[in-house]
Amino acid sequence: MRPESMHPGHRLSWQAIVVLALVPLVAVAMLLGVSQGGNRPHVQAAVVNLDEAVTIDGQIVPLGRQLAAEMVARTGENITWTLADEADARAGLAEGRYAAVVTIPAQFSAAATSFKDNDADAAKQATVQVDVSANAPVTDADLAREIAGLATNTINATLTEGYLGNVYVGFNTVGKQFTQLVDGVSRLDEGGKGLADGAGQAVTGSEQLETGLNTLVDKGGELTEGADGLADGASQVADGTGTLAKGAKELSDGAGGLAGGAGDLADGSTALASGANQFDQGIQQLNAQAPKLVEGVNTLVEGSEQVLGAVPDYTAGTGAVVDGVGALRDGLVSLDDALQGSLDPETLARLQSSMDELVPALKEARTALQVYFPDRDPASITQEELEAAAKSFDKALTGVETTIDALAEGTAPASPEVEELARRIIAEWRCPVDDPELCEQLGKVYAQGVIDGMAKGVQHGAAVVREKLHTTDQRTGMTPLESARAFSRMALRIAKPVISIRDLAKGNLPEGTDPLDLLQQLPTTVGEKVGQLVDGVKRLRSGADELATRAAPLKENGPALGEGATALLEGTRSLGEQVGALPEGTRKLADASGQLSDGANAVADGAGALADGAGQLADGAGQLSQGAGKLANGADQVASGADQLAAGAERYVGGVGQAAEGMTTLRQGLIQLSDGATAVSSGVSTLHDELGAARDKLPHYSAEDIETLSRTVASPVERSNEVGAPAMVPIAALLAVATLWLGALLTYAFAAPVPSDVVTDSRSSVWLWLRTVGLPGLIGAGQGVLIGAIAGVALNLSLPRTVVAMGLLAVFGVSFVLINHALTAWFGTIGRGLAVLLLVATVGLGLTSTVPGWVAQVAAFSPLHNALLLVRTWLAHGSGLVLLAGGALLFGVIALACSYAGIAARRRLTAEQFRARVAEAS
Repeated sequence: MRPESMHPGHRLSWQAIVVLALVPLVAVAMLLGVSQGGNRPHVQAAVVNLDEAVTIDGQIVPLGRQLAAEMVARTGENITWTLADEADARAGLAEGRYAAVVTIPAQFSAAATSFKDNDADAAKQATVQVDVSANAPVTDADLAREIAGLATNTINATLTEGYLGNVYVGFNTVGKQFTQLVDGVSRLDEGGKGLADGAGQAVTGSEQLETGLNTLVDKGGELTEGADGLADGASQVADGTGTLAKGAKELSDGAGGLAGGAGDLADGSTALASGANQFDQGIQQLNAQAPKLVEGVNTLVEGSEQVLGAVPDYTAGTGAVVDGVGALRDGLVSLDDALQGSLDPETLARLQSSMDELVPALKEARTALQVYFPDRDPASITQEELEAAAKSFDKALTGVETTIDALAEGTAPASPEVEELARRIIAEWRCPVDDPELCEQLGKVYAQGVIDGMAKGVQHGAAVVREKLHTTDQRTGMTPLESARAFSRMALRIAKPVISIRDLAKGNLPEGTDPLDLLQQLPTTVGEKVGQLVDGVKRLRSGADELATRAAPLKENGPALGEGATALLEGTRSLGEQVGALPEGTRKLADASGQLSDGANAVADGAGALADGAGQLADGAGQLSQGAGKLANGADQVASGADQLAAGAERYVGGVGQAAEGMTTLRQGLIQLSDGATAVSSGVSTLHDELGAARDKLPHYSAEDIETLSRTVASPVERSNEVGAPAMVPIAALLAVATLWLGALLTYAFAAPVPSDVVTDSRSSVWLWLRTVGLPGLIGAGQGVLIGAIAGVALNLSLPRTVVAMGLLAVFGVSFVLINHALTAWFGTIGRGLAVLLLVATVGLGLTSTVPGWVAQVAAFSPLHNALLLVRTWLAHGSGLVLLAGGALLFGVIALACSYAGIAARRRLTAEQFRARVAEAS
């Protein structure tokens, strides 16, 4: 049952049937091969390097050369980069030999390294120029632009990695310097402690020395009295030599006592001389150490000026800090109360519910916006363009209304399609009688009737359409034209906030982030962040309370600490002023102690001589009369020695008194020195501990850590895949359904949709319909099975999924034959035009979502687009198959009914047609 060809009375040849069956299969195989691509590079791009290398720290830095090398290194299956000069690059762009040219300017290296001195005014951003050929495929230029961007990002990451590496090395250097500072303070702490210990020992020694000197002062009076008594006794001995003879018996008795007393005097004088010598040695050592002590005290005074002078400022700052902590605690209390009041779960729930309703509507508006502007980047569509599009839509509606009015009034000429249909109907007329003249007249009448009928039919149809377009819908209160204009304005109002959100997101969100998703998650995110903020404020509040409690004693004791530090500073200054006189006092004390030592030695010598004389006196008492002259001389010597002893004792007592007074002053100064040294040691220890704690908190990075952190921070996100070809599933689905549709469309470009003998044939309408669509339907089903198998192999699908795909495409092959038959049977050439329009709309939506709004509206009622969505969803393991399958079933049932009606309706004649035929027959 071959269908009738476009030539009446002739069947479609088997050669034509084979061509109709094979052409779509060959086409889909070729297109799949083209979409998968070959093994050699297809995109040619050029790099022009005009950069002049710079020198940094004696090292040449050619960043332009490195960028060019990075881009050339990215040559792969999709693109080939070539180094070229400016002339060759311009010529290649004009000829289409290069899809894109990347030009690296002369100052690229200088600008890219301008941040090396950390001078914000001198830092500049390096740029490259990307020129795209107008004589090259669109995807080639886009791929070249993306590869250039990737290479630029690599250079940026390398520069940032080096900069961050220096930052981390700087952290390590600061840590080492801080360690040296802590070590220095540690040594200062040890010196301070040694100074405090030495000062304490000096205080103890000075106390002991002061006690000894006071003892010597107390005993000096007794020594003076004894020396004076000795001098008086010696004088009396000298005066009593005259009575020597008279008192010989008394002299003998007294000589024994004198010998014993002289012996005791000699022993005491010897001990006195030894103590005086030791005292003299100690004083001499004190005198030698006095300048060093003065130097140490002066150093202490200077250090006290620096340390103690800052204590009042420290105490004042401590008070301000404590007050600030109190104010911070009060502010945290208020902030905590405010946050607790703002965190209302019901409010957040209502806001989240509103966002869940608003965001899907905005996404649908954004999708419609992309459909309405298929050739534009969605990021570049402006409010003005939306308004212009709305005005253009209104203008188009006005044109449609004007055309329909003209057709309804009969003032518009017939369209070429109507004239062609009339000619075909006239050509198919067969004369029912054998009389040639009558047949000629009947033919003219029939032709005029057909022309008039077609004109009246078009006018009547236009009138019906005009009435429908101006009929007010009871539900909306508007006509279809008014509804279309209102829909256009509503779409404009919905699209405006989408564009506003898009513009707001530019530069504020990471690339690839959907601002509408963030908007939908905003209430939940706000609730979580506010909850975290409340917890943080509570912890801060607790810490502020503890800090205020512990810091209160600092503020209370701050004034006392400042006063003590001021008093200690004054004491150290006084000590510094008084200790200057210490060397002179110790020198005088050393001179006096020397004189004391000499006098004590003289006393010891005299006492020894006295002891010897007393012994001789006792032994030679019998020779008294003979040695009276010698006794007189000895008595004179004794008297003279006694006078010298008395004078030396007086000088000794005076020197010891001065030494005792100087030692008291020295002891008081040493006490102040010890207190100041102890305070300084405590402050230095505290400083050492705080600096040690701060040093432990400083970060330290190993060479491996520096390399890892610099690389990670410089490029925190990296794409894991290379730039490649588009996904095969959408392409395969689009090629499959488009090829099946094209095959069905071509079938009824060669085969007649309505048999020429549809009226006169005595067989049933079902038989005529099957003869017209049966074989094309079987061809479409076979094409669907083969195309499904090809798609399964190309996409490497599993066997069950491939079998289902083959079944779907076979069903769609039959459905498309029925749809194209119905379109051509009812509308002829116009139907074929509608089929082509549906194919174009579906191909456009299959390639990109950014198509005009009217294309999306056409696709919404397109069985071809529904088939594309169903096949693509099945191949991509998507969801929503039940709804799409229901739509495909609905379209198939409608196509079946319309296809059959296209044959059955042509078999009936209207009363006017019947009368015309009767008149022609008579």
